[in-house]
Amino acid sequence: MVRSSSLIVMAMILIIATANVMSLTPTPVRNVPGFVGDIKFAQYAGFVPVNVTAQRNLFYWFVESQNNPSTDPVVLWMNGGPGCSSLDGFVTEHGPFLLNDGQTLRENEYSWNKRVNMIYLESPFEVGYSYSVQKDLVWNDVKSADDVVKFLHTFFFELFPQFAKNPFYIAAESYGGHYGPTSAVAVLRSGYPFNLKGFIVANGIMDDREDTNSIPIFMYQHSLISKSAYDEGLAKCRGDFYANQQLPECADVISNYYTSIVGINPYDIYDKCVGDVGPFDAATSNTDILKQNGWFKTLTKKQPYDTKIHPLFTLSQRVGSGAPCLAYKPQEYWFNLPQVKAALNANSMPAGHKWQMCNDVVNGNYNRTYSSMIPFYQELLSKGIRGLFVSGDVDLAVNSLGSQNGIYALMKTMNGSIKTPFTSWSTNKQVTGFYQIWSAGSTTLTFKTVKGAGHMIPMKYPALSQKAFYDFVFA
Repeated sequence: MVRSSSLIVMAMILIIATANVMSLTPTPVRNVPGFVGDIKFAQYAGFVPVNVTAQRNLFYWFVESQNNPSTDPVVLWMNGGPGCSSLDGFVTEHGPFLLNDGQTLRENEYSWNKRVNMIYLESPFEVGYSYSVQKDLVWNDVKSADDVVKFLHTFFFELFPQFAKNPFYIAAESYGGHYGPTSAVAVLRSGYPFNLKGFIVANGIMDDREDTNSIPIFMYQHSLISKSAYDEGLAKCRGDFYANQQLPECADVISNYYTSIVGINPYDIYDKCVGDVGPFDAATSNTDILKQNGWFKTLTKKQPYDTKIHPLFTLSQRVGSGAPCLAYKPQEYWFNLPQVKAALNANSMPAGHKWQMCNDVVNGNYNRTYSSMIPFYQELLSKGIRGLFVSGDVDLAVNSLGSQNGIYALMKTMNGSIKTPFTSWSTNKQVTGFYQIWSAGSTTLTFKTVKGAGHMIPMKYPALSQKAFYDFVFA
């Protein structure tokens, strides 16, 4: 009898949960607290359940195109971290409203939604407003991509079926170099009729070997270390920093490189440290990390591939915690305002859940499943999906050399050929960067730099960022 009662209760819970999923309807955003002005486009925000059992819900903010939303492309945007909110990309990079001071917002004349329907998704769960009632604290690339596909299925085939046939692109930044391609491949493998046309990776990590080996030479070429220090590293690391970083003599040199970035803005080496944290005091934190790790951090528990990664070559430790040199308190203040949560339909979060720009728990417990994204790009390109890599050329967090080397390694595996040789692109008769286009099977892959830009290109050069984005999407 007890067992029967339990089964009845469980059945009722499942029925209620299923009813909640089936009753999903778009929830409009009717006002944006702190913004004064006319809003001439439709926008929606809210939660989408991606796992009923764990009560795992991802938050999105969808802004329709200001041009022709019924036919304009749809782009999914994800920030990186792992653990950083895509809503930060919304209010500081390329959304229609940019945050001023934690209370007011202004119109962004270079918003990407001028001509594109934009979805800003907070993924994985526990990032931003997204949450899971069942705290399993397990994050990895496979689980994240699976949740993204579930979200997209609900978005395109339940909430907004009128957009299902629009050209669809997946765009991501930083650790989004993993989110983007893994999600895109999961979309292709899902069997659902998504109209995926391309992917965009902005300053995104790609391949551990290529990214790692590019860091010392990038530092040398930008005078962050001396020629003698670089030459010493080449010798003691036997010409391969990635493969030999666990050797004591190699690790010692890399540790010296690591402590040399004290006071440097890792997201833009020529910019000042500004914002809430003041000058980046890396001396203590970097030294402490080295002491704790004995020159290198063992990530074998977090990665299925057997390698030991020096903190300089670990993205989260290379840039430090708390988004050094960037302002984050205005975002955290505004997104936690009761009136903002109400306006964005975010009030169903569990008690005590607060919006953070970057969640250190997610970052510290995220299991990187893959050491290289090259196999994922192979699969995407082989199925005719176009690609764009765009890099700010003064970014230390994820530098353009590593991206370019990764692309060459990728093209070598696919017998790709150069369609457009490496050349400059210009605006207003000024060189603003360089680009190269590769042919890979029936499609193309473009690599483009933005001269003088850092990790978050739209922050510094919003017009150039928008142009690079539109040039690809509307090619």
